[in-house]
Amino acid sequence: MAEYYRAINAAFQSNPNIDEIGLLMDSSNDCVQLVGNKLGLFVLGIKPLFKYSVQEFDSIAKKLADNQSSLHIYVDEIIHLTRAILIVRADIPYILNYRKILIRNGYIDARAEIWFMHLMLRKHPKATSAWNHVRWCFVNQLMASIPESTASFLDEELQICCEMSDSYPKNYFSWQHRIWLLHHMSQSQVMWSHISYNSIIIFA
Repeated sequence: MAEYYRAINAAFQSNPNIDEIGLLMDSSNDCVQLVGNKLGLFVLGIKPLFKYSVQEFDSIAKKLADNQSSLHIYVDEIIHLTRAILIVRADIPYILNYRKILIRNGYIDARAEIWFMHLMLRKHPKATSAWNHVRWCFVNQLMASIPESTASFLDEELQICCEMSDSYPKNYFSWQHRIWLLHHMSQSQVMWSHISYNSIIIFA
């Protein structure tokens, strides 16, 4: 399973712009297949991957509990292990909390994290913690340190909401996220988003 885990890390390293993850029923070629920006994972390896990653992560978490100043030693491992865990199950708050720690300490870029959360939400569209994590990244990082990025973030998030609502019309979480976004937009932005969204509905 360690080999499967390393293959996933290698795929993300070779292409950080992966935008979709799917499951492979056949592993006759490779258990991990990267085609363009699409990543395929052998379905029978998913549960063992989760178990392996959780065990390895818990081992590191115990070490950090005894010595928090050693965080810098485990940064890469935490990023990779939490990524593997979230690929399988994205609604785990304490895993996301560790990623928040890395963001606060400058080890993970907030915009890159939001991109990764979009990838997770395409696979787990009802993962409440992932939606909340995106909002945390925006409020606590982007608004605080890069206020000029607010407008582009809101536009991108509205696009994600449209994508999710189109794929899953009854997805309560994406609709709630859209409402949250509207509260952070100017009146002109709200009006434009309303016009744009209605156009999508009409011409879909």
